[in-house]
Amino acid sequence: MAMQTITSNALKAEGFPAENIPPIALDRFGEMTGLSPCSLWRFQKRGWLKTYVISNRRYVLAEDVAEFNRRLKAGDFACAKMPNPSVHRGAMAGK
Repeated sequence: MAMQTITSNALKAEGFPAENIPPIALDRFGEMTGLSPCSLWRFQKRGWLKTYVISNRRYVLAEDVAEFNRRLKAGDFACAKMPNPSVHRGAMAGK
């Protein structure tokens, strides 16, 4: 799955450090990156993306987005390709 990283221009205004940027709503983050709500939920559950609940709504901080992008570029989320279980199941049905 190809994921886009958010550019620094999309996250921070000129001259503001990351800690001074207001939180981004998780759904907006998904729109900016092209990630589905299901993928965002999965990333939260796995601890890959840190989120904060404010007034029953999930947000991400610019610092956490930067960390997510750093780990994405480093390949921390890559895993070994799993075999297709359907192929194996089809071979077993023919026996």
